[in-house]
Amino acid sequence: MESAVKHWYAPLFSGIILIGAGILAFVFGKATFLTLEVIFCLAFISSGIIDTVFSIANRQKMKHWGWSLALGIINIVFGIVLLVNPLVNLYAFASFIGCAVLFRSFGGIILSIKLKKTHSSKWDYLMALSVLGIISAILLMIFPLIASVLAVIFSGIALIVAGIFSIGLSLLLRRFALSNERRTGLVV
Repeated sequence: MESAVKHWYAPLFSGIILIGAGILAFVFGKATFLTLEVIFCLAFISSGIIDTVFSIANRQKMKHWGWSLALGIINIVFGIVLLVNPLVNLYAFASFIGCAVLFRSFGGIILSIKLKKTHSSKWDYLMALSVLGIISAILLMIFPLIASVLAVIFSGIALIVAGIFSIGLSLLLRRFALSNERRTGLVV
């Protein structure tokens, strides 16, 4: 993992986009469903592109880079499916967002466990955020009637949690990069 920090800032951008989408969900909660859907679609596509580029750029340095690639591709596909079908009902929309956040959160748990094995002091924060993401995603998918009323709130929370996780990951990768730079004298 220490060598996979070449583009540590990619998850930071992805996290900022996801948090922005979550905040927009709260700000424009009373806007039309179609407008909200387009905002989420663009956030998923942008985040997916960033995750995909990050995983491909680090494929030779990351042991399990395929998971990051899969996450990026899934986010792009979800974004495109929702963008192509703008009249998808709220239940399907909530399910798509729930599945994407659930997948990202499970990836976060796996990464947190790996960070714990490297004795990283911040693994528990990422684990807590991942668990919170899973809870948000499950609530979004299990209670579709409530989700139809509270979709903006659940979606906003789920996206913000996923964004915070991505930013936390980026900061950990940056710390590894700085540590590696000090050790080797190379600039990352």
